[in-house]
This record gives sequence, C-alpha cells and structure tokens, in this order.
Amino acid sequence: MAAEDYVVYDPMPNSHEVDAEGKTTRRNVVLLNDSVIKGAPHFMLTWYMQPPLKSTGMHVHDCDEFIGFVGSDPEDPGNLNATITLYYDGEWIRLTRSAVIFIPAGTKHCPYFMENITKPVIHFSCTIDGKYQQK
Repeated sequence: MAAEDYVVYDPMPNSHEVDAEGKTTRRNVVLLNDSVIKGAPHFMLTWYMQPPLKSTGMHVHDCDEFIGFVGSDPEDPGNLNATITLYYDGEWIRLTRSAVIFIPAGTKHCPYFMENITKPVIHFSCTIDGKYQQK
C-alpha cells in the first residue's frame, strides 16, 4: 500500500444527527478501524453541538479503551463548556473539564449524558482492537 492509503478523510457512516427542530446535535468526523484499513485499531472522533438524542448503552470490551471529551475553546481548552455524566464500573463520573478516561478490558461503562453544552465538545474513542465489539 502507498502512504496515502493509510490516510482516512471521509466521515464515518451516520455522520450527522439533528433534533426535531433541525439543529445539529452531533457530527461524526472520522472513523478508523479494521473495516476501513485492514489491521487498523479503532479510533472515532465526533463533535457534539447539543446533547445527543440517545446514548450508547452500558457495555464492556475484551480490550482496553480510552475515551475523551475535549472543550473547543482555544482560549480555555481545559474548559469542557458542558457537563458530562458517565457511568464507570458502578460509579458515576461528572466531567466539566477536558478529560481522557482509561477503561481497562472488562470494565462496565456507559451510558454518558451531556448537558449545558455552550460550545462544541470533541469526543473520541480508541481501542487497539480494530473490530471494537461491545458485549
């Protein structure tokens, strides 16, 4: 494969979600996984402009995962400009600052809920397993 074959430009499927009023709630930006490039790990990047219409349900993975929520204000990148509540192994975590969460294999996690979004939130999810299977 040529070097350019390892670059992913296209947004992931189902890349745009709008609410009943036509406002964009989320826009998926890019997806990399084994089905996009054979042997690649899972990486997904999404912009949230409004709370999503639904959340991922509680699940586990056979491999480690890390997820992040990052604020988009260049003057204050640590400020999430939102409140996110995430279920993590029997507890609820409340985020108001940009953060990365490490999720060891077998750890129950999600759903997460977003509130008070005043500026877009960048969300990413990564695993070394390119198939990204929820169980």
